[in-house]
Amino acid sequence: MGIAILAHCMFLCSPCDVNPHSKFFVDIAPDKKPLDWSTRMKIASGATKGLEYLRDKDNPPVTYRDLKASNILPDEQFNPKLSDFGLAKIGTVGDVNVSSRVIGTYGYCAPEYAKTGKLTLKSDAQPYFRDPKRFPELADPSLQGDFPAKGLNQAVAIAAMCLQEEASVRPLITDVVIALGFLSNN
Repeated sequence: MGIAILAHCMFLCSPCDVNPHSKFFVDIAPDKKPLDWSTRMKIASGATKGLEYLRDKDNPPVTYRDLKASNILPDEQFNPKLSDFGLAKIGTVGDVNVSSRVIGTYGYCAPEYAKTGKLTLKSDAQPYFRDPKRFPELADPSLQGDFPAKGLNQAVAIAAMCLQEEASVRPLITDVVIALGFLSNN
């Protein structure tokens, strides 16, 4: 990952995969076994670490703004890379709101960003239900119930925290990394 600054323009540069436009799940044939729970948690945890790096460790920080399954490209060992940085916003700092034209995939952006066009430290935590008895209905049917109930409950709890309408009650991306890291190791 790098940034080039030339004549008042900034370019975000990232390594290119062999086929950067592929969507991983298209490559899984219908007659093949779907990804298991552990692999899915590994991908989710790794993608969240990528968001954390962009937001908290990269300088200047980057708000990704387009997190969705088709923009997460796992390699052969299912280590994910974020792709499609065309909507990324470079240079947002702290809880200072930066006005910006609202862009991204509707339904994958934080409500405060969709309503006001302002980004916060918690804007990237949004894209990640209330009756625990119904949680299994949220799981991919192709798993055919082959997932740990406790792990699913924890994943749903993490998602519910990230989906809070108010940014002030959503977790920081660092907290989501820790929680998903725990799930991917168990």
